[in-house]
Amino acid sequence: MVFKKEADVESIASELYDFERIGAVSITDFLDEDFRLALLEQLKTGPFVKAEPFYNSTVQDFSRFSSEKLPLEQLPSSLSLIKELANAHQSLYYALSEPALFNSASTLEYSAHYYPQESAGLGSHLDESKYRNLIAVYVLSGERNFIVGKQRDLANGTSIENPPGSIILMRAPRDNFEKTFRPYHARLGPNNECYTVSFRHTK
Repeated sequence: MVFKKEADVESIASELYDFERIGAVSITDFLDEDFRLALLEQLKTGPFVKAEPFYNSTVQDFSRFSSEKLPLEQLPSSLSLIKELANAHQSLYYALSEPALFNSASTLEYSAHYYPQESAGLGSHLDESKYRNLIAVYVLSGERNFIVGKQRDLANGTSIENPPGSIILMRAPRDNFEKTFRPYHARLGPNNECYTVSFRHTK
C-alpha cells in the first residue's frame, strides 16, 4: 500500500483551478508509513548530484537526481519504490483529471531532492511552462518552510504544511492560456534534513 487514504479529488480540483486562489494544497498523513520509511531508505542510496547554486536568479541549495539522466524505466532495483510511487501517483492523477478538466499530457517525469539540514533550500520560482495540469511533491522526511504565492517575492504568500508523509499539489497550466496562473513557490531553510520526490507531466 502506498497511500493510506483517498484524496478528495473534487475539493482538490476546486482549490487548484480557481484562479482567485494561490493554486496549491497539501494533504498530510497521506503516504502509508511503512512505504514512506522503505522509500526513504532507498532514496538515501540514490545517485544525488549537487544542483547548480543558481538557476537564473533562483537559489538552489540541494542535491537531486531525475528523469533527465535516469528515466523511470531505467531505475535500478535499489530504487524500485520510486516506480511504485509513480504508479500510485498516476492513479491519483487520472482520478483528478476529470473534475480538474485536464488536457492530455503523455510523459511523466520525476525528480528526487535532498536538502541537508544546513541548506538554504530552493528559492522562489515558477515551474517551467512545459509542465501541464499538475505538480506533485511527496515529502519523505523533514519539514521546511514551503511558501506559495502569486508574486515572485512571495509577498502575502501562504505557508503550506508539509510534514513527512504529506503530498503537496500545485496547479500547472492545462493549456497555453493558463501559463500566467502558475504559482510561485519556494522551499526554504536552513531547517530539517529533507527528502522529497516530485512528479510532473509534459505534453
